[in-house]
Amino acid sequence: MTAQPIAEVTLDNGATVDAFEPSAWDVSRSVAAWGLPGQALVPTGVGTGSGSCTIEDLAAPGLWGMSWLVRPGVAVKVQGSHDTFGLVSDARWPLLSGVVRSLSADGIDSRVRTLAIEDETTALNRPALVREAFVAGPAGSVIDAAYLVDQAVRSAGYRQAPPTLGSTLLSLPMAGCAAPEVGTSDAGTTAATWTTVAGRIAVSGFPENAYTFAGPNPTSVPLRLSVIAAGQCQFGLYAYTSTVPTTPTVILRRGYAGDTWQASRDGGSTWQIIDGVADGGLTEILITWVSSTQIQVKSRSYGNYSEVQSAPEWGTTWTLTGAAVTGNAWRKATASGTFSGLQIFTGDNINTWTPPTAIIEASGVGLSAALIPKDIKAWDLAQQVTKASAAALWRDERGRVRFRPRSSITSQASSETVNAMTDLGELSWSASVEDHADRLEVTYTPPVTATVANGSLPVWEATEVIVVPAGGTVVIEEALEVAAKSLAAWAMAPITPGSTIPSTGSVWGASDAPKGGTRVSSGITVTSTLISPQRLRVTIVSTRGTPTYMCDINGSPVLIQRANQTIAAGDSATYSLGATAIDAQVPASIDGGLFIQSASAATTFGADIWAALQAGVNRPVFQGLEVWPHAGRTLLSIITITDKATPNTAYICLIIGIRNSGSAGVWQQYLDLAVLATQTI
Repeated sequence: MTAQPIAEVTLDNGATVDAFEPSAWDVSRSVAAWGLPGQALVPTGVGTGSGSCTIEDLAAPGLWGMSWLVRPGVAVKVQGSHDTFGLVSDARWPLLSGVVRSLSADGIDSRVRTLAIEDETTALNRPALVREAFVAGPAGSVIDAAYLVDQAVRSAGYRQAPPTLGSTLLSLPMAGCAAPEVGTSDAGTTAATWTTVAGRIAVSGFPENAYTFAGPNPTSVPLRLSVIAAGQCQFGLYAYTSTVPTTPTVILRRGYAGDTWQASRDGGSTWQIIDGVADGGLTEILITWVSSTQIQVKSRSYGNYSEVQSAPEWGTTWTLTGAAVTGNAWRKATASGTFSGLQIFTGDNINTWTPPTAIIEASGVGLSAALIPKDIKAWDLAQQVTKASAAALWRDERGRVRFRPRSSITSQASSETVNAMTDLGELSWSASVEDHADRLEVTYTPPVTATVANGSLPVWEATEVIVVPAGGTVVIEEALEVAAKSLAAWAMAPITPGSTIPSTGSVWGASDAPKGGTRVSSGITVTSTLISPQRLRVTIVSTRGTPTYMCDINGSPVLIQRANQTIAAGDSATYSLGATAIDAQVPASIDGGLFIQSASAATTFGADIWAALQAGVNRPVFQGLEVWPHAGRTLLSIITITDKATPNTAYICLIIGIRNSGSAGVWQQYLDLAVLATQTI
């Protein structure tokens, strides 16, 4: 049977979208391991995709011309249709979603264009922002290292939880940190225990925590709740005027009667089933006031949302009766159980739901503080956390950022059995002493948390004299080495010769000249705020009629920000296994940076990697193994390979690289495979 593959290249310049059938195309995607000997980290590393395609641009004008659509910088998607039986499917599978980096033509008057394409990573070079650094919560709870990956990619616009809306009252992404994105935690809780459900990180068995909505508090208006289901969970919603009632106005829960959602208006005495959705599925619930004693509840389920989809129809409307409520103003919520993301909002009617652009699993690595290197970029932060947690980070075929720990990757079941087209008997192999490490060193850095009441902890200090123009405003944004909380208030410092700068509080000093001037004691206001725990914004406002210099009369800068709470990096230490440093022939090392934070964490991590180093010896890696094409095969999935040269042996393999290439009537697929195990068949 002759295969009839179909490939399609879609270009999008923001104003125009058009599809082309390429005459030739080649797309590759792989994960580069961290470089330890053997296969200790074969399932880990970082991966992106790239390739090329050849199309005909009939809209290209004249000699050397480029149309408005076919040019460098435009968004590109490559999709293909093929199945293992050689039959073309109507469904197209994504192969790459990225950007055109360059193009070329084979002649000055040719309209044939060869495009060099790759995953779009420009946004991932933005500065990383982490909204919470301090751990607070029940004993034994932590911030999961995956939270830093979530925050890093959020800085670049990639999100696992739905984005907040203009009317959002409470948002709990629950991506490794329990701190709300919108609203406030009444207990200041940020830490919890974490798990992975349906491929996404979720808070696990969260004890009931109360949250206050962001204002203004809506009165007698419909309230919407969206949540990604991940086990048993329960949410209480409170409407009141001034005094918090002892029981919620309405309670919503899931997982207490199979996969169904239930609602109660009488404190949980009776329950009404309103919907059913599997783990990982998104549910939206609408609550509408009928009277002070009655509300109506209805829901709609998006399932495990991986594609853009129109909102489904609402389900049955249920009327629930309970105690009378005065004021009908929604003010608080409680949340408990196991769930992956919660958002409560009003006023926004969502007709189309956009799927997540990041899919992040729990790392299993707990942090006692979420401290990051100063001025680090989003993608660099995500990579550092990935390495320190022995995980994998990659852009998938849909352009999504994916994060998975080793344990999740290697424990998955084989998805299919594939007959190799390449004869394994013809594949060469080799072994080297360099494949086997005889010593492993793991470097870790404990965070140091300090708390005072007098605002004496240093956060930032100006190193150059800042000039404020007459009647002007200067805004300074600075990345911080430390994480800060509870900034100390600003006060004017003495700047005369022999005076001492106060050691507590945030202080500023000003002069009317860069050097040798006189003290400025009025007309200057200094304020500051934390954009994130490690990014500071200082605003200086002048009402003076001449320039002001933020320095003493000798020209030395005087602008010092202090705080009551800080987290700083402590002294690094090293945990080692195997041969001594003197005797080791093939030493290996992992720098955990700020993300392996204790001797016990380094010991556990090191033991796991050391065991993998020993077990990984003499396992082959199949490079460029040709198989019958299937566009649905994905990076870091496990398949079973069989081969006519070894008919009684099957190879359980991890896909660490995929190359799809084709031309008219031809589709070829090559896999790079790490052999995890063999079995007799």
